[in-house]
Amino acid sequence: MQSESAESSSRLIARSVAKAGFIRDVYRLSIEKIDGYLLKAHKDYYRLKKSHKEVRRSFLDEMVEALVLHENLNKANNLNQMRLREVQRLVARKI
Repeated sequence: MQSESAESSSRLIARSVAKAGFIRDVYRLSIEKIDGYLLKAHKDYYRLKKSHKEVRRSFLDEMVEALVLHENLNKANNLNQMRLREVQRLVARKI
């Protein structure tokens, strides 16, 4: 019979922390503080999920502006291309 508690190595935890991009002080946080951060993350996620279309649209607009500044491209043409690509992506997801 296996024990109830799961074992984990410190190396595995360190790799997970590094991959997730957490700060090294995560080891010093209390369980209550971690639960608070997790609750806040869930609330933020569901708040943004409600307005995902507007968030995605503003992301595309900012992406086009960055491309125009970086590569000296036509803003209107790029914006139309990205919106068309977005529509194609949504159609492909439905299939």
